[in-house]
Amino acid sequence: MMMDILKKAFPGRSDEQVVPIGLVYAGVRWGRDYRFGDVPEDDTGNPILVCDCSGETYRRYIFWLVHYLYNLDAEPLEEQKGLCKYVSRMEPEDAVLMLGMNAAIYEWDAEDMEDCIQNGEPFSVYWEAVQEYMQDLDEDEEEDYDEATLRELFDTVAFEVETKRKHCPDVEHADVGYRVPLSMVLKRVPEREDRIDLMKQFYRNYNHYASK
Repeated sequence: MMMDILKKAFPGRSDEQVVPIGLVYAGVRWGRDYRFGDVPEDDTGNPILVCDCSGETYRRYIFWLVHYLYNLDAEPLEEQKGLCKYVSRMEPEDAVLMLGMNAAIYEWDAEDMEDCIQNGEPFSVYWEAVQEYMQDLDEDEEEDYDEATLRELFDTVAFEVETKRKHCPDVEHADVGYRVPLSMVLKRVPEREDRIDLMKQFYRNYNHYASK
């Protein structure tokens, strides 16, 4: 059923090209890699740590980012190797859609865990809060809150928090955690204007899903 819907939404694509989008809809998430957190400077010489998706600062950031990613020479972390393999088979516009969607949903999934970790609280504190929340859920909904699965995600998020603290503690751009797969996408696109448009599409998709 899902594949039929995706094939209609993305005509002309093979199954393997649309499977990653279906996986995100089905609940699969790929985490973040914060090793490459460089940012440009604004007119006053201050780093552009965050910006809205409009205006001159955003334009400057996107232009810089496209050049940076096109020239980035990096191998994915083990956690993103599968993601990068999927991305390498996808049409560029489909890949940035999927990456923007995944980035936004993963951010929602990890938000409460990040708060716990940054406050120095262990998984047990987080799990206790989840159990309190679960008391108001129907029995069939509790499958989404499996302790072993959440503990594994908590450990992953803890690693991400530490990597971000080490490499780019103040940078808040949504693309930063996915720069290696984004770089793979842009390297396949010869025209600079098309690469710029793809990065804008990534942010439109990210903002769309982040606002839901």
